[in-house]
Amino acid sequence: MSSGIAAEALDHVDFKRVFDALIRNLFLKNRDSDTDVTIDIESIRRATWLASLGSLGDESQKSIANAFGSLLYLYDPSNELYLKTCYILQSRSGNLVSSKHLNGLYKENQKLHNFGTTLDFELATHRFELGKDFDGKTIFFTHYQKSLWEKLESGVNIVVSAPTSSGKSFIIKKFIFDRIQKNKSKFFVYVVPSKALINQVSNELSKELKESALVLTTYRELECFDKNIVYVLTPERCMRLLQEQKDCSPLLVFFDEIQNIEDGTRGSVYENVIYRMTTSWKDSQFIMAGPYIENLHLSLREVIDIDLLEHKTLATPVLQLKTVLTVFKKSQSVKYKIITPTGSIVQGDYDIGKALYSKLSNSRGQELKYLTSVFHEDEQNIIFS
Repeated sequence: MSSGIAAEALDHVDFKRVFDALIRNLFLKNRDSDTDVTIDIESIRRATWLASLGSLGDESQKSIANAFGSLLYLYDPSNELYLKTCYILQSRSGNLVSSKHLNGLYKENQKLHNFGTTLDFELATHRFELGKDFDGKTIFFTHYQKSLWEKLESGVNIVVSAPTSSGKSFIIKKFIFDRIQKNKSKFFVYVVPSKALINQVSNELSKELKESALVLTTYRELECFDKNIVYVLTPERCMRLLQEQKDCSPLLVFFDEIQNIEDGTRGSVYENVIYRMTTSWKDSQFIMAGPYIENLHLSLREVIDIDLLEHKTLATPVLQLKTVLTVFKKSQSVKYKIITPTGSIVQGDYDIGKALYSKLSNSRGQELKYLTSVFHEDEQNIIFS
């Protein structure tokens, strides 16, 4: 479908009205507010039809359609029709990853509901296309993750530029684990940006790989080894490895947080290490990952002389809302302003109650304590003050 049609559907006033109402409902419900947000069924049906058109557009449009499905399900989790609608939109937008949170849809990978012959076939096809088996367990990818996996499997050198919530780290680590477990007596290099991450990453690798690899956090000479070696190193610690293993290429080199190459203090170290590695280890596959940065691969090509494919996205399978809260002590209320994925603004206020008035009047610390408490304990939030 043309992305133009999808864009028109998601920009339609009937879609935006319901989308914004669903966001308001989610925010107030999670704040334990007594305010009810009621949406008539006809408006929901029309908005769902528009969301279905949007789910066939480009990745940003798919992301909005997917968010609508999640919001509709959270509006009334007990409603079977909303459950099915959410799953259909997630499937069409290529985000089966989120469907594992839908209660009552599948049990032990067996479907509990029928959608009709045509839809059942469509949904089964999507599950087949986006599913991959790992040790007898099926894991579902998003479209972006599947495309990334296929490029990694092809053996190309690649720079991955995407938001943290896109799942890029999950896919890259899965690929590294897969490569290690399918090989023997090879060595791999995992470059982390700081000493603080060495123990975290090495412990994670050791736990996952068990007996299939020896994980080292500094270079040490091994006369002979019958299992894979994984070096988890900072760029500075890579220098010794380069000196001793100049003529022996690792199977794979992964640079995490590659945007540090543009850091004013350590950027030169990154450049030096990357240049020496790509020059010395011609047979290695290089994978570099960082947050979404426009033309990150062009910055890298100024340093290295290898074919480097860029794989980027701005989309995320996770529903993210930017919320601004302003406390008005005298009126004993909080004003909220939510910037939605469609770009519109949902705003309003709710009563904080007389009991909190004195606390909020005492100190900024009490204000912050209250503001953090209004976010649901199961949510993940970044809070700026």
